[in-house]
Amino acid sequence: MTAVQGVQRLCMPGGQVQTIEIASLDGDQVVVLQDIERLVPEAFKVSLEYQGNPIDLVKGSDGQLVRASPEETWNVVYIDRSDIKSYLERFAASIYAHKNEQASSIKQDLHRVFQDMQAKLEKCYLDHQENMKFDKDSMLVQEKIKSLQEEGLTLIGEIQVMASKILLQTLELHEYTVPRLFIVLPKPIGQWDKFTTPFRHQFRLFFLCEGCGCIDSDHPNEIHLAIHQGYDLVRPMEFFEKYSSYVLTLLKTIKYGIRFSGVVVTPLAQFRLLEDLKDVRVGLDLANNTAGFLIEKAIEFLEEKVRLADGCDNSTGMAVPEPLEGVELRQLESFLNLIDEDRAFGNLCRIVTDEGHVKWVCRKYYQRMHGEAGRISMVQLEDHIQKRKGTLDQNLRRAEVKISSRSDAIQFYDILSKTKGLVELSICLDWNAMAEDLMALDLAVSGTEITHLTIDGRKIERRLPGGGRYTSHRFNPILELLSRRRIRSLTLDGFTDFYFRLKDSCILEYPQLRVLSVDSNVHSTSPKSRFNKFLLSCPNLTKLTLKCCQLPEVFKYFEENAPRFRKLETLTLESHDLSIIVSLFDGEMVTVTGILRSCQRMMSQDLSFLFSCCFTKFTVHWDSSPTMKPIPLEEFMERNSMLEELDIITPLSCYESLLLRIISATWSPALSRILLSNEGIDNKSTLVTVALSPGGDFRDITTDIQMQPSEENGYLWAIFEQYGHTIRRLVTNEQLQDDHLLQLSAAVKRDGSKLTHFVLNTNSLEAPGWNAIHDILGGSPKLEHLHLVFQALHRKDQRDLARDLLDIYGSRITGLSLGGEPVVTWNDGYQEILAMQKKLTGLDTFKLTCNTPQQLFYDHARLIAAVLSPPKTEDDARPSVRVLSSVLSPRSTSTFYVAATSSPRDAIYPEMGLPGLPPSALPTHITSSPLMNRPHNCGLKVLCLEHVEFEPQGWEVILKALDLTVLESLSFRGTNFDRPELRLLLDRIPDDNSFVPFKDLNLAHTKLAQDEEKDSGNTRHTLMRMLKEKSKYLKISGLE
Repeated sequence: MTAVQGVQRLCMPGGQVQTIEIASLDGDQVVVLQDIERLVPEAFKVSLEYQGNPIDLVKGSDGQLVRASPEETWNVVYIDRSDIKSYLERFAASIYAHKNEQASSIKQDLHRVFQDMQAKLEKCYLDHQENMKFDKDSMLVQEKIKSLQEEGLTLIGEIQVMASKILLQTLELHEYTVPRLFIVLPKPIGQWDKFTTPFRHQFRLFFLCEGCGCIDSDHPNEIHLAIHQGYDLVRPMEFFEKYSSYVLTLLKTIKYGIRFSGVVVTPLAQFRLLEDLKDVRVGLDLANNTAGFLIEKAIEFLEEKVRLADGCDNSTGMAVPEPLEGVELRQLESFLNLIDEDRAFGNLCRIVTDEGHVKWVCRKYYQRMHGEAGRISMVQLEDHIQKRKGTLDQNLRRAEVKISSRSDAIQFYDILSKTKGLVELSICLDWNAMAEDLMALDLAVSGTEITHLTIDGRKIERRLPGGGRYTSHRFNPILELLSRRRIRSLTLDGFTDFYFRLKDSCILEYPQLRVLSVDSNVHSTSPKSRFNKFLLSCPNLTKLTLKCCQLPEVFKYFEENAPRFRKLETLTLESHDLSIIVSLFDGEMVTVTGILRSCQRMMSQDLSFLFSCCFTKFTVHWDSSPTMKPIPLEEFMERNSMLEELDIITPLSCYESLLLRIISATWSPALSRILLSNEGIDNKSTLVTVALSPGGDFRDITTDIQMQPSEENGYLWAIFEQYGHTIRRLVTNEQLQDDHLLQLSAAVKRDGSKLTHFVLNTNSLEAPGWNAIHDILGGSPKLEHLHLVFQALHRKDQRDLARDLLDIYGSRITGLSLGGEPVVTWNDGYQEILAMQKKLTGLDTFKLTCNTPQQLFYDHARLIAAVLSPPKTEDDARPSVRVLSSVLSPRSTSTFYVAATSSPRDAIYPEMGLPGLPPSALPTHITSSPLMNRPHNCGLKVLCLEHVEFEPQGWEVILKALDLTVLESLSFRGTNFDRPELRLLLDRIPDDNSFVPFKDLNLAHTKLAQDEEKDSGNTRHTLMRMLKEKSKYLKISGLE
């Protein structure tokens, strides 16, 4: 049916004339009867007449139709609801009068009327059913909405409870050296991240200001994002394992918003997060995403991490987080790529509230709070302290200073009393301070905001010049200082007779004190002793450190009186050779950790104390003196029934005997792990980890070995032979012998291998050791890192071995170090090895070090550059026949072939002449080892070129080969690297503010380091500043 074609006039029963639209259907003009019926809603039956004759109806798809006649005026006739009765009466009268035709017509009219009524009733019924269904669906929707509202309220309630544990936590100043509120948000993934990160998403950490009123808000304590570009995470996997639940709670708090106890977090819809903060936008993909989207992605990621880690099965995916302790906050710094030279975390400063609590707020608020006078006083204090070689950290508001005389102290106290904002002071009284000197310190500190005080009193004399002992109450001013109830943390170093020089009547109660450390002898622990009175006057201590010689007596005191210190969390007792760290909860000892630094001065009474003390963890430094009476280690392990972990730090000479004693000993049932460690020059390295089952039975053993100078490697023979299969990390040096590898190979064949990290130095190896290398590598399915070190490539046998290893394992070598005599080694060895660079597709570390300075040419630089550029395709990495021209090897008169098409070893061995190493000696399972199936790396991460000199063109080709989207460390120590090379390196770094992982640059003893900077327009300082601006995480060493 098409558009309107005109109107049809209708004459209604009352005489009025109406019109109705005419439509076109298949070329005919028609009127829909249903449209006419709408004009008379009171009718049951409608019919049309013209000049007394009925008008015929036609059935159509849109109902009954009437052919229209626009020039005619139709009469509308209908049966009203009130006329049905008269119709029935007329029908009955017609029957009685035998007017059959009239009766039949009336009957047909009534039949049509009732059919129409039935159709309308059915339609009403269907409409009623539809309405009921709609009402039911509406009720379901309302119930769903109500359920979601209840779930939302429950979720917000849970978030508020969990957030309150974090936001209302009161940390002490010594614990609060890093801001406690932070979130993580996704950042764009760069080319470097795609290859080096285990995560599909990358994140940046942003600190939160704890409310300073610096943003447009109705509440001065509103928490908001710090104005800072944030920090990249160094070890994201470790970070999320440790902090995921904590960060998830803070992110959900920001998403929904909370308000309680003076703390306000605005909901996400109103939260001034990223869009309005220019500094925060750096490094985040806000061009394509909103702040809300970034938070949602972070929450989604962290919920999955929490669910997998904790097995959380609730609908919110949230585990109940514990507020971070001081040590966890301090560990946070190790996960961040800090780019702030002044260590200003997120441009935040630390303040102390009137209640003594610590907050981190925006720097602008801190400066506004203290005003210009406070800034000037802080500058004056800093100048005074620096003249005395002290330090002042304005971000942490912490000062350290040494005062050498009473007159010097008077000047310092005068400036200190005028300083606003300092909260932590460490002062060394470097003279024999008397009571009046301590009283002056008390008056100076009490007028400041200092809450954490450390006093070094080692120069305070114990005895009079004639030899008698001081009996005065010299240290009463310290009690007076505590009584002012401002100091919350006090450390007293070198106060040998502190308790002896106190007056009983001056010991009051100090409820504000949370942290106390005292270095003093304890003459008595009886209930009437000043030691007991003083400790009981500090009922709210959470951390207590006591340094004394009477450690057994003091430990016994706390065993008996621990319930009186219900708020104490950590107790540390220290003597010359022994430290005990006790963790407490609600007045009960939970864990006891002992550290024995020397066994030589241990007496019988000390041993009895060690046996009677229930340690849960114990560390002992094992002495190797032949005159020392050995400690009954087996008895100690058996009698300490609560001992869970034992760490023995031992010289390498005692390693084998101690391991045998441990394995054959009887352990306590609780013991689960024993560590054998070696304390070297730089740090402590774990040698052996013995894991035990819950019942005390031997379960597993793992060994880490880093070879020492020759006189300290005697223990290796027995370890390789008996426990070679337990070695996980093996770092060798030039002292490695064939017999070592043969013993290790036999152990691997017999018992398997745990080897994951292998640094192989081939300097002293011959043919027997070469066979063993293949057995070890082929039998180590967990090997992930293989680093080869060649220091004698001027020898033909070493060059042959190098070619053999690179040919077989080249694609899986992760590190390569070349060294030795410069001239001979280069011409006879380096070129042949570097020419195989296409096989080194997995290389991430390359080191070239000459013993003395060596001049290298452009062709040499091209070979090195080829090593720095990894093959682009798999075809480039496949073995192929390569010819090394004699141009690159002036001393070589023959062509050298590297690799073969089908059997590389068959092509190499005729020229190598390796005795006792036929092709069949290669283990058949080498090619199927997981070592051979590790994914290729994307480029070099570490490059060391030391004691070599290149022409300018050589430096250019090397520097242009570097991939700075991957490179992390560079060392040009002892080279002719100068300003032109530095400028070229600077130009290689992109200018688009993209992330560059470049972290370390060593320029010691280079030409640049000796530069006198004669050209002021192109100085070293300017270039270095520009380099640091491009590589924000770069640390440069070797320049004065």
